[in-house]
Amino acid sequence: MAGRAQARAGTIRRLEIGLSRAKMAARLGATGASGRSVYVLCVYAVANFMKVPAETVLCQDPAKRATSDAEWMAASKLRRIALYVASVATGMSQAEVARAAGMTRASVCIALKEIEDNRDDAVLDAFLTSLERVFSA
Repeated sequence: MAGRAQARAGTIRRLEIGLSRAKMAARLGATGASGRSVYVLCVYAVANFMKVPAETVLCQDPAKRATSDAEWMAASKLRRIALYVASVATGMSQAEVARAAGMTRASVCIALKEIEDNRDDAVLDAFLTSLERVFSA
């Protein structure tokens, strides 16, 4: 700020991204905090149903794509279900869900399609239907 050192290009880029996100949030009238809260609650609901600590899902980075890691894959499955619940049951847009989960909109779209395609699993379908009823009440 005092002009004694040149700013690194990576720092400038991160600042530009942050400003862009802040402008988008202002246009949408959202701070992002409530979307993240809804997503985390959906993760907790799904993890509780699956009898898995929610922290194991929340601490796994979705961008890591560690498909050879069994723990990451298990978290990925639960994360996809939580994304579905956040989008369908709570009415959040896919873009809001993507921001809340730290994922791309394309990744969220793929995850939602996969869950829709697998609704033939009776246990999963019953769980999702009950959550949809609770959120729509």
